[in-house]
Order: sequence, then structure tokens, then C-alpha cells
Amino acid sequence: QFAHVHWNGRTPADALDRLTLLNPASDSKTAPAVVAIDAIKASFPVYERDHLEMMLIKAYVGFAAARNDPDVGGYKEIATGSWGCGAFHNNERVMFVVQALAANLADVNLVHHVLGDGFRIAPALAFLEDCMVRKLTVGQALDLLVLQCASDKDWKSKWKPPQPREQKSS
Repeated sequence: QFAHVHWNGRTPADALDRLTLLNPASDSKTAPAVVAIDAIKASFPVYERDHLEMMLIKAYVGFAAARNDPDVGGYKEIATGSWGCGAFHNNERVMFVVQALAANLADVNLVHHVLGDGFRIAPALAFLEDCMVRKLTVGQALDLLVLQCASDKDWKSKWKPPQPREQKSS
């Protein structure tokens, strides 16, 4: 929250006079942090260990910085979402699991926001619960995720190979 707006509906002509700006430092320890991390662009149907490990490292570095950076750190809660699941064709379940594993390593809590496109992450929660019940390490969970991605079509990337263009005859 950056400002307190004292009206509803149309913006009045004297809006700037009526707007109360808030000091961002006053809630810096209670608001979740937003960490901008570039996701890999899926150009493959099945995630391999290298893909998952690279994304895990990226998420961990971002989350650990938000938690520990001496200038801007101190955040225990990170707001995140379906990282790379739009134009970069990543799978929401896979990215949720990767971020949850990275959050565990970085000792942060996630506030996860979904795209709202109907793609359910409940199977990802079940996957993580299974990892916890079995007391798997992050490395073991990543190995299990590789197998899940290879064996279940619902855990593959959303990338589609380019279709050959039809040749026009003259």
C-alpha cells in the first residue's frame, strides 16, 4: 500500500490534494517482498535435472537475497506466483515445487498467487507433502520431480514444437 485514497469511484479534480502518501518504510517488515527472477524459457517438452536445478538455484538466490541482503533483506515472506508460466511456457506445478524447495532452502515463507487460468497446483502440494512425509532432502525431491515430469503429461512444459509451414505451390 503506497497511498491512502479517500474516495471511491471517479478521481476528483483535487485528487492530488486529497491523497495521503504513505511512508514505505513503515510497513517494510510486514509486507511481503516481490523478487524479480527470470525463468528459463521452456523450449522442450520434458524437464530434465539440469533445467530444474538451474531454476532452483535462481529461485534460491533471489529468496536468500530477500532474506539476508544487508541493505534490502530481512524478509521472511516472499510474494510469488506462476513464475515463467505464461509466455515462457513453464508448467505451474513444476514451478510451484521448484519455488517451494528454494523457499525451504532460503528459510522463507511463500505467498503464492496463481495465474487464474484453471491450471490446478493441488497435485504439486500433494507431491511436496509426499516429499515431507518421506523426509526427502531437497536433492532427493528434485530427483523425484525429474521422474514425475518424465512420466506424467500434466507435469510437462507447455512448449509446443513449431509446426512446419505449408509450402504454397505456384
